[in-house]
Amino acid sequence: MFILGLCRIGGMSTLGPALGEHDIDPPVSLLPYQDPKVVNSQTAMFHFTHAFHEEYENPYKQEINRQQPIFNHALKSFEETIRPIPYNAQLIRAARSELATILSLPAHESTTRNDDLTPGQTPDAEMLLTAHNPDPYIAIHIRRGDRHASSFPYRGKYVPLENFVSAAKSTWSRLYDKNAVSPDSAHFPAPPIMYVASDSHGAVREFVSAFPTSTAVFSLSESVDPALRALAPPHEYGQHEFNEMEEQVRISLTRGMIVDLAMLSGMWAWEGDVVPGATICTLRFVRRLPHLQQ
Repeated sequence: MFILGLCRIGGMSTLGPALGEHDIDPPVSLLPYQDPKVVNSQTAMFHFTHAFHEEYENPYKQEINRQQPIFNHALKSFEETIRPIPYNAQLIRAARSELATILSLPAHESTTRNDDLTPGQTPDAEMLLTAHNPDPYIAIHIRRGDRHASSFPYRGKYVPLENFVSAAKSTWSRLYDKNAVSPDSAHFPAPPIMYVASDSHGAVREFVSAFPTSTAVFSLSESVDPALRALAPPHEYGQHEFNEMEEQVRISLTRGMIVDLAMLSGMWAWEGDVVPGATICTLRFVRRLPHLQQ
């Protein structure tokens, strides 16, 4: 909810109220699917009901393919409704432009941007998603702080950085030609070209050290733009610690999360913007209660 407060919804902009503990922790008496603030892949069916799936799923497809219309609606929402406020959009553009400039990619042509559209303007969302520079980088998200793995073999621990390093190397080799961007690994920017988002500066440094010094690795903390560097988290994220911070500090950190989200996902990209060709991250699952299991 706080992140949405830093976005423009339906043409309106607001920072919203400061967060407090009562805004985060649901009452213990509520089951996850009964709490209106908990909406995820495990609880959505209880919030949207069967009628939602009947209306928006494709009945002629199977499994995840049935939900393609839902994903299309979500994409359109991010392109037309849930948009960054102008200052956040400027930060996102700065991050994308920095990456494109260092990689010597052609700049996008001057055109109307998604964050400048009025509610009456409705561009084709799918067309916008594909009208960007060739995917020149892969995105990595490394979560530390109070988020630990909940499944085997790393239950209660962090997923090792070696897993992210290995995934980055194999993904680049699989998706990109060896001659992409820079054929000489001894000179910057050498592949794999990566954008790393993390709540841990130490994890970013350790991740970067696993590659040659000529490897092109971008992050908020290593940005040449002071405005972007200022958004990098000073320490690992903990929800309770975050709740106790001053409002302006939380706003700044949330801006950093929004920029990272855009760089990780390619959201809010416009024609000519660089977007990731792949994203490497862990997935969060909610453990189902015994009486809810089939």
